Amino acid sequence: MKKNLAILCCFIFLIACKTTKKKNAQPVTVIEKIKVDTIVFPYKPLYSSNFNNDVSDKDLLTVLNSYKFWESGFMVDLADAFTDTVTYIPADGRIYSGTKKGLLEEWTQKRDSIKTIQIQIIAWTKVHEPVKGDNFIDVWYRETDTYKTGKVNVANYADRKQLVNGKINWYSQYKQKAN
Repeated sequence: MKKNLAILCCFIFLIACKTTKKKNAQPVTVIEKIKVDTIVFPYKPLYSSNFNNDVSDKDLLTVLNSYKFWESGFMVDLADAFTDTVTYIPADGRIYSGTKKGLLEEWTQKRDSIKTIQIQIIAWTKVHEPVKGDNFIDVWYRETDTYKTGKVNVANYADRKQLVNGKINWYSQYKQKAN
């Protein structure tokens, strides 16, 4: 009898907890609103969203050479890849906005502490924004730095470099330590 009573109580409990569907419930969507086959997005971007890859191979070569110059320690050649004034946002979040001479002094000091650098390019893409006419090159790569002290750092990077008249004038960098 106690066993039957326990089963009956569980059955009643399950029925009582069952939810019922409201007849006039409307699905709510927070991210987008649909109007007659047109999606209205909740944000308007600063740039057009009609990017294409109409960036010259010469600009791509400038960017890829900048990595080779860093890897090889050719700091004078690296400087030649940049405009006279540069904005650089490294992975640590600070912002450098000034002359390429000042930036290269900082980079030369860092490069002098490194014995060898190995860069493995994973991928790149050319990005042209047609309304403003801006050209960017995005590069994903792995860098292995062996310092003169023997310390080794391996990290994955995602860089975006903007070019004006064939020279890098803006450079943003994201870093993830590798395993």
